[in-house]
Amino acid sequence: MTPLDPRCREDDGQSASKHSQCYLRKNRHRKCTKELQVTVSFISNEVYYQFMKLTVKKNSHCNFNKSLGAFDQATILWRNIEVSLLKQKWSQHFKGKVLDLGCGEGEIANAVFEKQIEWGLDNDSEMINKAKRNHIYKIVLEADATKIPLKNGKVDLVFANSVLEHIPNIDLVFKEAYRVLKPGGQLIATMPSHKLVDYLSLGKLYGWWFNQKYHHFHLYNLSKWKRILCQYDFQLVDGYYYLDQPTIKLWHRLLWLNKLGIKTKQETVNARFLNLGAGVAIRAQKILKNKIRQ
Repeated sequence: MTPLDPRCREDDGQSASKHSQCYLRKNRHRKCTKELQVTVSFISNEVYYQFMKLTVKKNSHCNFNKSLGAFDQATILWRNIEVSLLKQKWSQHFKGKVLDLGCGEGEIANAVFEKQIEWGLDNDSEMINKAKRNHIYKIVLEADATKIPLKNGKVDLVFANSVLEHIPNIDLVFKEAYRVLKPGGQLIATMPSHKLVDYLSLGKLYGWWFNQKYHHFHLYNLSKWKRILCQYDFQLVDGYYYLDQPTIKLWHRLLWLNKLGIKTKQETVNARFLNLGAGVAIRAQKILKNKIRQ
């Protein structure tokens, strides 16, 4: 781990929104001002998009419909927004040899990349078998993200969708991601932010229980992710928030209705980039250690 230089210092909580706004201003295309209408038909578990002049492939919803059919309605809502914004914002970076950490069955990678990628890694045997049957990865690795069975400098992009928040020893994950990435390689990750339980508005005790139940160990804002990444020789290049409070309340209601076996009618929500939200996405680049110390 490198010494904590000034660029690794964590901003105070109030600056998180400004930090996000700074990233949005850097987007010269200003696509962040557009909203994406997402209509989710919960009865049939199909997902439809109405794109509003966004740079997303026109046929991308076809693969996504097939991918999300296995998920419950709450997950469909969350992942639909998550994947839609990822593809709008960073699709130009989905290239080279990709490693999907915590790949599961491979459904999300299929929706995001729309092609077969190099590696999928998961420590769940059942998920690994499903991923192999889905043929989304050229190679499926049954291993832990803290000990990746790949040689140094083999990967162009490490992708982690809703994975990092569940791993207690996150320092080992960043060390391994750094090791397997090529110089200048990238890490793209999404996860819930520090605002998730706040947006539920059900009190601190319920928020604590909810995070314990779903194994949430790392729910941070962009500023703290910047500090953490810098400690492991990554530079936070870009980031944004998503999932506003009304959407989170809808998601939470669906989550418990689904557990009771109740399905609801069609809902339409806006998927948009936010100054602050319950979801956070980061894009970081591997930096040579001597450059960070300069």
